[in-house]
Amino acid sequence: MPQATSGPPSRTPPQGRSPRRQIRWGRVAALAVLLVWTLAFVGGVFLGYVVFGKGSVLGFFSGSTWGHLFRFLTSL
Repeated sequence: MPQATSGPPSRTPPQGRSPRRQIRWGRVAALAVLLVWTLAFVGGVFLGYVVFGKGSVLGFFSGSTWGHLFRFLTSL
């Protein structure tokens, strides 16, 4: 008969994987998601400002344009 233990089960990684390797893949996945969201945001703003809003491409890279955008978003 197996003996009963009084504490929580030990956390051992699956065979062939170290806990450090699992954490590394988690960080890579989180950074990949953050990168995709950032690219989607910038692409959407570019599309809205240049294509739909008929703004200039150089105006898109202007600091005042981005300042206005963030002031607008934080005032909601």
